Amino acid sequence: MTPDLTGRTILVTRAASQAEEFVRAIVERNGRAVLFPMIEIAPPHSWEALDKALDSIERYQGLLFASANGAEGFFHRTGARGTKPEILAQMTVYAVGPRTKEALERHGLTVHCIPEQYTAADLVVAIAAEELAGKRFLFPRGNLGTEVLAQGLRSRGALVECAEVYRTIQPAPADVETISAMLKTGGVDLVTFASPSAVRHFAALFPDETMRSIARRTAFAAIGPVTASALEAAGVPAQVVAPHSTMEALLEAIVGYFQKANVQP
Repeated sequence: MTPDLTGRTILVTRAASQAEEFVRAIVERNGRAVLFPMIEIAPPHSWEALDKALDSIERYQGLLFASANGAEGFFHRTGARGTKPEILAQMTVYAVGPRTKEALERHGLTVHCIPEQYTAADLVVAIAAEELAGKRFLFPRGNLGTEVLAQGLRSRGALVECAEVYRTIQPAPADVETISAMLKTGGVDLVTFASPSAVRHFAALFPDETMRSIARRTAFAAIGPVTASALEAAGVPAQVVAPHSTMEALLEAIVGYFQKANVQP
């Protein structure tokens, strides 16, 4: 019998613009998906840093991407400015994981490598296998990205220039009272988080004691160790952590969690 999510209500905190596939996958597993976006992807306040880099794009040997959002923001701007695709195609491109790789390939770039584990730290290790001294990278990124990738490569002799190409912001959440009531009465079996910022925005809606009360009735799932750490910082543990930082792996981990003998419907 195929494992499913029958009788389970899953709260999805991903950006509404990116949650459709995950919500559909939950429904296909016979679960109920409730969308409660905790982040929204917005353009940067200024394109100045990226525009400056694009004006002398030939200076760079490599492009770094830590998210699909970074890829989409980058190509939105290169398209608007008319950057020649053949120039970008000559550069060595690195991606943190398969979804980022797919986004880059949709825009015609060939990805040189992705790490075995889809984290910035593991991408540093993968790139560090090459000669980095004096090599110049452009890193299109979000406003909340960590310094792990840039600093890790700089410590190994690379020159890394960052340019903000999108912002992660907190949307005005709808139906807070309805969702709050569901959480406080055990009407949600599990809450999913795909980023630390989603965790922080969610926790900001509920006092510490309320979060702990919710955690007594509801499980929390994280897409990877960094997001799991954000949950720990918010005072609640992640019962589910995806083995790979993808939404597909997160869904399979959630199904596995509910299949355990000690987790009854």
